[in-house]
Amino acid sequence: MYIAKRYFFSKKDSNIVAILTRISWIGMAVVCAALIILLSAFNGIESVIQKMYGKFDAHITITHSKRKTFLSSEFNFELLNHEGVSTYSKGIEELVVLQQDKKWANARIVGVEPNYLDMVEYANNTLVEEPTCKTNHTCLFTLLEQQYVFLAPGLVDKLEIRPGQTEFSVLAGKRDMKIKQGQEMFKKTRVQCASVFNFNREVNEEVVIWSLKQAQELLGYQNEITHVYIKLNEGVNHKEFKKELQEEIGGNFTVKTNYENHEMIYKTSQSERLMVLIIMVFVFIFAAINLIASLTIQYVEKQKDVTSLMAIGLKKSDVQRVFIFNGMLICFAGLVLGLTVGYVVCFAQKYSGFVSMGGINEGFPIVLKFTDFLFVVIMVASLGLVFSWATVKIISRAL
Repeated sequence: MYIAKRYFFSKKDSNIVAILTRISWIGMAVVCAALIILLSAFNGIESVIQKMYGKFDAHITITHSKRKTFLSSEFNFELLNHEGVSTYSKGIEELVVLQQDKKWANARIVGVEPNYLDMVEYANNTLVEEPTCKTNHTCLFTLLEQQYVFLAPGLVDKLEIRPGQTEFSVLAGKRDMKIKQGQEMFKKTRVQCASVFNFNREVNEEVVIWSLKQAQELLGYQNEITHVYIKLNEGVNHKEFKKELQEEIGGNFTVKTNYENHEMIYKTSQSERLMVLIIMVFVFIFAAINLIASLTIQYVEKQKDVTSLMAIGLKKSDVQRVFIFNGMLICFAGLVLGLTVGYVVCFAQKYSGFVSMGGINEGFPIVLKFTDFLFVVIMVASLGLVFSWATVKIISRAL
C-alpha cells in the first residue's frame, strides 16, 4: 500500500504517465459528478410527479371488479375502522357535459362526501376562494349540497364563467333510456361555481367537484357509488395496507394505491432513469480506458523497481497488488472529486435554482439521497477494482 501511494503521488513519472493519470481520475470525477446530478434530478422529477398526482388522488381507491357502480350496502365499511385509516369518502366519477350560453365543454364530475375536502386539503389548493367560507371545509361542503360546484380552471376559461355570478348547466345522459324521437336524452340542472381549484394539469382541465348526494340525483344513481377513497395515516405502508385490505374484501372489489392509478407515469420515469444509468456506466467504462493505459505504461516504466522488489523477496502477487491498489487510488481520487462537485452543484441548484424548468420561472427540482451516493461509490469501487485487477494481471503475464 505504501509503495502504491508513492507511485500515485510520485513527481518522477514521465509526462505521459502523469498526463494519463490526471485524465483518468478527472474523467472518473466527471462521470461521478454527472451521475449524482442526474440521479438527484430524477429524484426531483419523481417528487414533483408525486406531489402533482398525490394532491387530488386518495392514497387508496376501491372500485368494483365487474361493474362500474355498486350499492353502498355491498361494501363492508366496518373494514375501514382500521388504525391505519385517517378518513374515507364514498364517491362517484362520471362524464358530463357543461353548457354556458353557446359554449360547451366535456367534464368529469366527482361527487364526494365532506371528508374528501379534508382528504385532498382542498382549501390549500384553491385559485379562487369562496368569500364567505374561505378555508372552512364544512362551510364549503354546505355550498356543494346546494346548487354550487367547484370547477377546474380549464373549464372556467372554456365557458367564460365568473365564480359566484355565472349560472350554467350540467348535463348527464339518462340511465337505461331507450332512445325515442323527440325525447330528451339528457338530464339537466343549473348550478353556479363557488370556487376554482388548482391540483394538477389533468384535473385542472376537466374536473367538477360536487356533493355525492347532488351527483347521485343528477346521474340517477340513487344509493350507488363508483369509488371509495381512503386516506391513510402517516407512516402506513400503502402497498402492505392495500394487500391486507384486498384479502379482506375478496375478489368482488379492486383495491389500488395512488402509484398503481398512475403506474404508467411512474414507470416511464423509472425507465428513463434506468436508461441514463446504463448510458453513464458505459461512459464510465470508456473513461476507464485511460486508467488501463495509465497502469500499463506505469507498469512498463517501473520494471526496474519491480525487479528490485522481487529481488528483496516480494512475490509476484504482492507486486501486482501494488499496481492494483495504485489503480484504486486513481479511482478513489476521481470518486471524491466527483462526489464533491456533484453535491455542490446539486446544493446550489436546490437553494438558488440557477437552472429553471422550461417556460416556468421555477428552479429544476433536485432531491439529494444518500442511497444515490452509496450506489455511485459501490459502482466506481467495483468497476475500478475489476479494471485495475484485469489490467495488471494481463500485463504481468505479458512481461
